[in-house]
Amino acid sequence: RYAPIAASLCCILILSVLLAFPGGGAPDNPTLMTVNTNSLIEFTIDENENVTSQRALNEKGVIVLLNNDFTNQNYAKSCEEVILTAEKLDIIENSDKIEIMIIDDDPQLENQLTQKLSYELKTSSVASAVENDFVFTTPMLTSVKNDADKYGVSYSKMSLVNEANTLRNIPI
Repeated sequence: RYAPIAASLCCILILSVLLAFPGGGAPDNPTLMTVNTNSLIEFTIDENENVTSQRALNEKGVIVLLNNDFTNQNYAKSCEEVILTAEKLDIIENSDKIEIMIIDDDPQLENQLTQKLSYELKTSSVASAVENDFVFTTPMLTSVKNDADKYGVSYSKMSLVNEANTLRNIPI
């Protein structure tokens, strides 16, 4: 007797929750930036171009991040500070290129952030403090993103794994 009323109320409750909270949370693939100064560090960038998380991807990256928090500031500033910290710790060799990669599902945003960062680095104190060339590497292939998701690792780390496997001719 009360079943139709209960079912109607449940439907109304479910619809209200769906309408009140559309989208369901954070994006699946946030914007990422990797900075390789022999120390390999990955940053997550939010829609306001601020760093929300940082992660070392190798031992020298751990050394650079030790006692340093590059989050809650503009991604270009974080990148500059990582480079200056690595230079101060003698992690960067004079002949090394500083490789930077920005990854996003939107190629236009990816390009915009890369161009902005390139300009910022060329006009900042980093350009005079470091003799190294800045190299902006191309974004990863969809297959690399899919492998990263499959194995539960960062896109940057999966790219390095694929590169190492290519050099050794070992299939994943």
